[in-house]
Amino acid sequence: MPAFLSRNIVRAAAANWNFSSEKAKRELGWTTCSADEAISVAIDDEIELLSRRKGQNLIQRLKPLDTVDWGNEHI
Repeated sequence: MPAFLSRNIVRAAAANWNFSSEKAKRELGWTTCSADEAISVAIDDEIELLSRRKGQNLIQRLKPLDTVDWGNEHI
């Protein structure tokens, strides 16, 4: 049977992807929101996008919306 996961995917999954944002916070004044807030904003944005795409066929839904604001002012 063919492999379900590639060798690169297995290596990436085994790597330590934990990083700290402390330096960015300390030196750049970078701030973040809580995970709950970020998830809530993402869900709200998806619901809004779905409502804007209501009634579109599959081909129309696959095309990008010109008016989508991809800014990260929420996060």
